[in-house]
Amino acid sequence: MARISTVARWSICLAVGVACSPAPQPTPEAKNEQSASEQVGAQVDGVAPQQPVANRGEQPKPAVPFVSDDIPAALEQARSQQKALFVDAWAPWCHTCLSMHHYVFPAPMLAPLGERVVFAAVDTDRPENSEFVATHRMSMWPTMFVLDPEDGTVVGLWPGAASAAEVRDFIEQSLEVLDARRAKSLPDGSPLAALVAARTALAAGDPTAAAGHYQKAAMAEAATPNQRSEALVGQLAALYRAKRYKDCVQIGREHLDAVVGVARPVDFARTVASCVEKVQGLKQQKEVRGLVIARLQALVDEPHPDASIDDRADALEGLANVLMREGRRSEAQKVHEQRIGLLEQAAAKAPTPEVAATFDYGRVVSYLALQREDDAVAMLTARIAQFPDNYEPHARLASVLHKQKSWGEALKAVERALELSYGPRRLKYLRLKASIQEGMGDQKGQLATLEQEVHGWKKLVVGEANRAAYEAARKRFEAAVVKARREPTVGTSNR
Repeated sequence: MARISTVARWSICLAVGVACSPAPQPTPEAKNEQSASEQVGAQVDGVAPQQPVANRGEQPKPAVPFVSDDIPAALEQARSQQKALFVDAWAPWCHTCLSMHHYVFPAPMLAPLGERVVFAAVDTDRPENSEFVATHRMSMWPTMFVLDPEDGTVVGLWPGAASAAEVRDFIEQSLEVLDARRAKSLPDGSPLAALVAARTALAAGDPTAAAGHYQKAAMAEAATPNQRSEALVGQLAALYRAKRYKDCVQIGREHLDAVVGVARPVDFARTVASCVEKVQGLKQQKEVRGLVIARLQALVDEPHPDASIDDRADALEGLANVLMREGRRSEAQKVHEQRIGLLEQAAAKAPTPEVAATFDYGRVVSYLALQREDDAVAMLTARIAQFPDNYEPHARLASVLHKQKSWGEALKAVERALELSYGPRRLKYLRLKASIQEGMGDQKGQLATLEQEVHGWKKLVVGEANRAAYEAARKRFEAAVVKARREPTVGTSNR
């Protein structure tokens, strides 16, 4: 199997979503749903796919009503009703977010929580949610928060995927924290107190402090297996964000088999893999990769009973990525073949096109890994026909056409995505457009697009929020200016 070029991989990551983020989504990219006993639908590879809680042909609906994109109203409702506030921070481009919406939040087991909790959802790219995003930092999409509406304190934080049972338990534990906090009965030295401190620090954008609190929780003798797993996953994520990659690798290899849960073990292993790539000259790099491969292979071979198709696809992608880094290309290709079969079956069994689109990101990645670009183009073209006003299939199509060097068609696709998108996601599509223009030899257009991207990010900088993205955009623009002066080109190619 031919290796996907760095530029091609970058363009796909840029357009298709969180799973390609350098932060431990790892890519980012949540997933899950009901318990195995509640699953309905046909078998996929011998495991019951977690079908939406709805009849075939019906769009799944959440088990509880959500306040959409209005945190002030949700806070006021929670305060007036003396309830906690649950916030699903998501984005339309996040395949894991879509999986959560279609396969998790409709689960009936969540309905009773409405008695004590107000549920809200915020599209993190929308301008009206910028204040919340600036004050509640995220490294994975989605991230779920439980807030004390009286003062906004983060009493619960869950980055990434969760099953319906895990969401229920997470909220119930957060309510216990909230009750203890209000009664001033939360012991200072307890693992739960350390977790609350870690969640608060991580949401505030202080990964160093968060890592320390997570370590205390993980080492506490009284910590339950679930608390210890949260602490280990959180510690690794915090160390990654703090760029303490050697510490991340050391802790990761020591506890690779200790993390329990539906998606957390996969997230933990993928974060270890991300950290080991950041450590230059690490003598044990091959050994650590081998440990990660073994762990991911075990999770692929025996997925958690509550694992969604999206969860399983993430495990397969993580395994394929590490195999590729080890130069085991034929094995990685077989993993992608397994993955695409899983995703295609899931899409075919989805009750609506909206639900089927949950699997588009994963299908594109594996189609490209298997050099099946035409299949990706056909799928995305069909999706655009179904949802012409959804920016994501246009952007994904642009990224595939970028890889094929079909510059003219890629430019048309990304321009349509730009017309429909908004917020930070739109700025990332500007970066993709600039790359397409570079391929076309349109230096003037490329510089104008990159300058537009810089100005857009500058407007979104609030404290440290979006500052790194702004600085990266500025450096790209300055590098392009230098290159244009050194290597001027004339004309464009519209193949």
